[in-house]
Amino acid sequence: MSKISLKKFTLAIATSLFLVSCSSPLTQTPLCELQEVTSTSKQSQKLNISVHVDGSGSMLGYVKPSNTAYIQALNLLGDTLELSEGLHKENILNYYRNGEKDPLITRSEYRKAQLPLFYDGTDQTFPAVSSPIHEAVKEPSEDDDLIVIVTDLEQDQGDVTKLTKNLQQYLNKDKQYSVGIWAVKSEFEGKVYLENAQSNLGFKEYNTNNQSVNEYRPFYILFVGRSEDIEYYFDKISSSNPQLSNSDQGHLIIFNPHHLVSQLTSIKNLPELPAGLDSPASLIDKTIQVYQDTNNPYQLLSILPENNDSKKLNLSLALSPLKYSLPLDINSLEVTNTVKIFDAFQEADDKFVEENQTPSLKEALEISNWNLNPSDNKLTFTTTIKPDKIESNLIYLYDLNIKASNVQIPPWWSEWSWQSLGEQNGSKTQNLERFLTQLKNSSLESMTETDKNVTIGKLCFAINKE
Repeated sequence: MSKISLKKFTLAIATSLFLVSCSSPLTQTPLCELQEVTSTSKQSQKLNISVHVDGSGSMLGYVKPSNTAYIQALNLLGDTLELSEGLHKENILNYYRNGEKDPLITRSEYRKAQLPLFYDGTDQTFPAVSSPIHEAVKEPSEDDDLIVIVTDLEQDQGDVTKLTKNLQQYLNKDKQYSVGIWAVKSEFEGKVYLENAQSNLGFKEYNTNNQSVNEYRPFYILFVGRSEDIEYYFDKISSSNPQLSNSDQGHLIIFNPHHLVSQLTSIKNLPELPAGLDSPASLIDKTIQVYQDTNNPYQLLSILPENNDSKKLNLSLALSPLKYSLPLDINSLEVTNTVKIFDAFQEADDKFVEENQTPSLKEALEISNWNLNPSDNKLTFTTTIKPDKIESNLIYLYDLNIKASNVQIPPWWSEWSWQSLGEQNGSKTQNLERFLTQLKNSSLESMTETDKNVTIGKLCFAINKE
């Protein structure tokens, strides 16, 4: 190469390096992505509603006193299903007296479920029956179904497994099926069927006259169908009679096997920061400048010089739990942490890539001290930042997904349930807690097959150590 050519080549390289060194840093506005969690299934034009009333003798005591909570609930249920528009263009409503070979009954016959003749076997229209309620839960059809079952949940020797097994086929369907429970305590005057030590079925008289609500006898209305349909009718029931649906006398629960929250939430603003931390309008290093997105921003944090001690931030997330769902168990919360660094050679607009070579980077952020306020569903926690785990003069993006694997069990499950012979009581239901726990576990098992379904919120930080 000639001397002139060599000089030109050297000058070109020098000029290029000068331009690179003098150019402005590349700007990035990373988005704290919050995935959609409520993927509503396709809704059919028609909803098949089937109402099954347990016609066995164990239900007789609910209608002997006048205007019991059971009678009020039957009236409210029938009126709600008949008169509400619902979410579909067409509702096909049928009534059944469970336990008969041909259980289909008319609307007027359903209304007679408020009378003793529906249960005592004295009317040939309503012969004496036993009621294996699990048989009312048929396989899901091609159309959308809503199965409603009115029962005291008294099964053969307290065996609730058959019913749970049939309900599981709905909890595991691709459609957005759920199981709802409307649990109510009612006045009662009649026989309560109990087992003895030899597994023989006997009975004793049980009368709630002049007793407190705590001594009333429970009954249950099960809803099996699409989550949206159950929620729609629960809203109608709750607004019509809060005493029977949202008090010590009545409860509404939906076991949703698809999600724990209706939408993910993130932090929109930071609280007052401790000494040594700053939240600037942007972060900048030699190659990049990071700004906040206006909708779902990364929270920008700058660790000021000479600040290697741990910094604590008390933060909160306003969760969006599904209606009628059980509260989250904070002891089941865990955090997955992804760290990203800038890569100028990435062809995509987003030039931050995951960094897995430096384990200490993930240790730089630690979440602890979870607390959930049930009145406003606000999740509070402490975020500890450890500057000594972070290299200086680089910008890191931290994506922290908060996940939950369990929910709380409300006290009334055990208070309304008896398990052993010594606990037999007319104000309780045999193996109720076991049955409800099986439903809870089945819905959670179905949900945890996909990680995103158990994610309840996300924390996004962009951190620079000066």
